[in-house]
Amino acid sequence: MNNKNHWHTKHIDVCHYFVKEHAEANEVNFKYIPSALNMADFLIKPLPRDAIQKTIAALDLEPQPLNAAVQGEC
Repeated sequence: MNNKNHWHTKHIDVCHYFVKEHAEANEVNFKYIPSALNMADFLIKPLPRDAIQKTIAALDLEPQPLNAAVQGEC
């Protein structure tokens, strides 16, 4: 057994069975969403500008202009 990765694989196993049990009990439902329709893709993947603009429009967001001068403290 690779002790270095044991915790990670054990965590995956536990999560897998947790999700499986809840799905079998009809407590959750999973639905396939094609990448082109997935609104969360822009949060986890680098996307081309047009895909980001479509997502912004679909979420009814307005892009804010970037200000060169930042006021106040971060």
